[in-house]
Amino acid sequence: MQRLLIILVVATLLMGSAFANTLFEFADGESVSRWFSVDDRVMGGISVSQMRYAGDGVALFSGDMSLENNGGFASVRFTDNVYNLSDFTGVELRIKGQNMTYQFRFQTDIARISYTQSFVAPDEWTTVRLPFDAFEATFFGRRVIDAPPMNTAFLRTLTFMLSDGQAGEFELLIDSIKVY
Repeated sequence: MQRLLIILVVATLLMGSAFANTLFEFADGESVSRWFSVDDRVMGGISVSQMRYAGDGVALFSGDMSLENNGGFASVRFTDNVYNLSDFTGVELRIKGQNMTYQFRFQTDIARISYTQSFVAPDEWTTVRLPFDAFEATFFGRRVIDAPPMNTAFLRTLTFMLSDGQAGEFELLIDSIKVY
């Protein structure tokens, strides 16, 4: 409980000053190492992914997606913060991919429900805006019809996920995660 209170105080202080509109900076290898993989291996699949520092403030989410053993998803998560984003409209990603469809997810104070929005990562640098009111509640990949709206005053667990049903290698470069 004390750790959560400290996190909330720090997040509140950051919102008022140095926070600007940046949710996460990929400053170096250590900052990227705070992201961890959660792949379909937790359910018997064999997909693998990782997040690593690609240099120049850019992270690389990459791996090999397999559909074997009822697999089909790879993800990386960051859980070391709580964000109050109630003064903002959405999240903005500066990304570059391989024309594949990814998901960006938040978790809130509601256990195990993720709020999810898909985006296409073209093969050139682009900025994608994901409005908060377009995030859909999901539970293990299935839409939750009767879930409450996403609580933007208490967001945690940032996640990038690939679950597009396509087997093979993938790469998503991430330059920034901001809010607008």
